[in-house]
Amino acid sequence: VSLRKQEIADRLNAWIIFNEKNKELCEWLTQMENKVAHTSDLNIEEMVEKLKKDCMEEINLFSENKTHLKQLGEQLITASNKTKETEINDKLKDVNDRWQHLFDHIEAR
Repeated sequence: VSLRKQEIADRLNAWIIFNEKNKELCEWLTQMENKVAHTSDLNIEEMVEKLKKDCMEEINLFSENKTHLKQLGEQLITASNKTKETEINDKLKDVNDRWQHLFDHIEAR
C-alpha cells in the first residue's frame, strides 16, 4: 500500500513540475514572440541584427528547459490515462509549434 501511495505521490509531483515548467516556458515564449513582433516596425538593420543575436542567446538558454519539459511529458504520458495523455501531448505540441514559429519569425528577418 505504501509503495502505491509513493507512486501516486511521485506522479502527482511530476505532473505539478510539468505544469510549472510548461507555464514558465509558455510565458517566456510570449515574451519572445512580443519582442520579435515589435521589431517588425524597425527598418534599422543593426537593431534587427542585435535583437536576432539577443533572441538566439535566450533561445539557446531556454532550449534546455524545452528538452526537460518534453522528457517530463513523455514520462507522464507512460504513466497516465488517455485523457491526460492527450492533454500532455496537446501542451507539448503547442510549445513545439510556438517554438518553431519563433524560429521562423526570427529567420524571416
